[in-house]
Amino acid sequence: MHLIKATIRPDKLESVRQHLIEIGVLGMTASECSGHGKEGPTTRSFRDEDRAFRVLQSYILIEVVVPKSQMSAAVEAITRSARDGRPGSGKIFVSPIEHVVRVRTGETDTDALMDDKLAV
Repeated sequence: MHLIKATIRPDKLESVRQHLIEIGVLGMTASECSGHGKEGPTTRSFRDEDRAFRVLQSYILIEVVVPKSQMSAAVEAITRSARDGRPGSGKIFVSPIEHVVRVRTGETDTDALMDDKLAV
């Protein structure tokens, strides 16, 4: 199993979510966050003086845990749907996961990821 964390532009969230659903990734956590990359400081005028400073951009951090068999497809789905060719389009980080437990049922690992028993 793998944890995929991706920072994406807020306007790409729905597209990423739909592409993940299409490949069978049904669970996702999304959080608002902010940050900056290596693009360098922004110059703004203040009282007729140009000042350089770093601006934190708004992003969405999505997190999904997938079986090893879905990892490449999930990364590709996020990349394809979040890419816009501009600097600051986001990053994807992939980490191994040792163990997962579904709190409601006690199911573990891959069984805990599969959502064939939806709660009513």
